[in-house]
Amino acid sequence: MSVSLGPAKRPCVSLCARYEATPHLRWKITGREALVRAVRAMQRAGKKVVFTNGCFDLLHVGHVRYLQEARALGDALVVGVNSDASVRRLKGPGRPLTPARERAEV
Repeated sequence: MSVSLGPAKRPCVSLCARYEATPHLRWKITGREALVRAVRAMQRAGKKVVFTNGCFDLLHVGHVRYLQEARALGDALVVGVNSDASVRRLKGPGRPLTPARERAEV
């Protein structure tokens, strides 16, 4: 299985990776290249990596349940957080309410 995040049209805002066997990767905001290396290492170790993404502008119980269910599908969960510009396009001119860096940290 290979990992492809597609061509970079703009800098990656943030990606979070969690992997239990390597504590230094827990909840770490990382760039595209580091993420690809980490995912490939996990796959070589026989781990199943699950990816999801979203705006996560107003975090609510639906988001939490969705992320828990996604996490249960594999050994590691990678969460992509939409950029501020993407959230504005999807949700309207008053959004995001929380900047991307803060949304990724949550």
